[in-house]
Amino acid sequence: MMEWAKQSLDLVESSRSFRMDEPPHVLSDAMSEKLVNEYHPDNSGRERKIRVGASADTLSFPLELADLLESDSPLPANFDPSLDVETDVLILGGGGAGVSAALDLESSGLNVHLATKLRLGDSNTIMAEGGIQSALGPEDSPQRHFADAFVGG
Repeated sequence: MMEWAKQSLDLVESSRSFRMDEPPHVLSDAMSEKLVNEYHPDNSGRERKIRVGASADTLSFPLELADLLESDSPLPANFDPSLDVETDVLILGGGGAGVSAALDLESSGLNVHLATKLRLGDSNTIMAEGGIQSALGPEDSPQRHFADAFVGG
């Protein structure tokens, strides 16, 4: 663990008993608005349109995401595609599901590789205006999920 993270955790632990007896802080609307305006990455003015991909010049993205979407491939120019790579998990696709799976497995101890034909995030996920579908509840099933996704697509 990084030293700053350990110090932060130690501070949280050392003040836990005191904070348990304190009522939660209530932010005024003005203070909430100020915090959102200063720190939230999706705040207006902290985003821009991207210049590449399917959404070029049409949608605005938070600055950090826009930079990522426009970035070059991390593969070196002299990359040999016939290179053998051994991995525990190979994820194909850099959209929402693929990136989520890779991030979820990051601390699993498994050797994880993600392959995508474009840049991370330059996928159909960003075009999902109605949301992302998933089979979560007991009334869901893989068949029903497939039917919903097929009709929605």
